[in-house]
Amino acid sequence: MSPRTARLLKDHSFYHVIACGYQDQHVFAEEKDYQTYLNLMLKYKRRFQIKIYGFCLMPDHLYLVLRCPRGSQLSSFMQGVNQSYAMYFNSHYKRNGRLWRGRFKSVLLEKDSEIWECLKCIEFFPVILRITDSPANYSWSSYYSRMLGDPLGIIDQFSMRNVLEMSNPLSQEERQGISGAVSPPPSAQETVLKRP
Repeated sequence: MSPRTARLLKDHSFYHVIACGYQDQHVFAEEKDYQTYLNLMLKYKRRFQIKIYGFCLMPDHLYLVLRCPRGSQLSSFMQGVNQSYAMYFNSHYKRNGRLWRGRFKSVLLEKDSEIWECLKCIEFFPVILRITDSPANYSWSSYYSRMLGDPLGIIDQFSMRNVLEMSNPLSQEERQGISGAVSPPPSAQETVLKRP
């Protein structure tokens, strides 16, 4: 067995994190599972002072965009969330064995444009995978929360204006066009407040 590759970790840095179910099995089977994972994210982000800017929970895998005050806290955060969730999942469904496929994967995001592109990408995965026809119709991503605010307190605001200004320079017309293209419909706010 080859040794595990050391992670590239930096303090005060952004990461794209991916975790998958063991042998592609579902890790979220019902609404309560998604909500439990979000609650654990909230618990451990407070414990380790993690900033979470985006997420998308899919039936058999998940994506996060986050920032850690210290690089070492990334593993502590993910271990706390995923181990606690695995214990809940196995107890709830009366099962044994592994839930996650090995270690989570993480990619260091060093450019502001990379952060923005990653946020857009993970929130559109339900559309890409044909689960829904619009990210506004998928309850278990940060699409609503990042745009409209988060009553659960999970998402830290990485404002649209700041993201656009920090990325490659755009004209005022281009900024308005992008903002209009990704803004959720007025009904999205109601959906956020109704989400468990």
